[in-house]
Amino acid sequence: MSKLITKKFLLCCLAVSLVLIVAGALVLGLAGFNPDTTMRDRYIVEVKDLISLDESSRKELSDFCNTEIEKQYSVSQIRYSESSATGGGVIEFVLASNAEEPSEEFLEGLKASIGGSGIEGIDGTLISVTYHDSDNIAYYGYIWRTAIGVGAVLVLLFVYISVRFKVGMGLTALLAGLHDVLLTLAIVALLRIPAGIGLAGVAVFSLM
Repeated sequence: MSKLITKKFLLCCLAVSLVLIVAGALVLGLAGFNPDTTMRDRYIVEVKDLISLDESSRKELSDFCNTEIEKQYSVSQIRYSESSATGGGVIEFVLASNAEEPSEEFLEGLKASIGGSGIEGIDGTLISVTYHDSDNIAYYGYIWRTAIGVGAVLVLLFVYISVRFKVGMGLTALLAGLHDVLLTLAIVALLRIPAGIGLAGVAVFSLM
């Protein structure tokens, strides 16, 4: 009796998982994954000083630049690092993901504003203002890499179990592993979970 109940329960779980996989495939085909906005390309405005500023002046410069930049752009993050080449420092202002490319007029205006800010220790001629873009791999790049890795793991899993036990058990393990990964991706698509590098980790852990 217990075996019969267990068999019916397993068949019920399999049916539910297949429905979820089909529904996830439909949602994926129509709307795709929900891209992780934190992984989008961003522009970064760099303010470099060629002299070493003390902590107070650096903070004042950072606050001033942040105020000036946010008159036109939204700043999502501020980072500071020492420049080994010049001995000064570099303040990076990471713009929001929807920000447009900074123009030369904007960069020149920011440099001029810094020169006339009156911050102690700041010489406008020793300040440079540039920008660069921060390229990130799109979410589908992670998905393809994950798919290749999962495929390789499944093949190795099938070969090992087939050699260690039987081909039938190898096929069972292969189907079970493939089922788990597909179910995980279907749930990600259905719940509109942001797809980024974290999706690769989720898929791998579901296989493990």
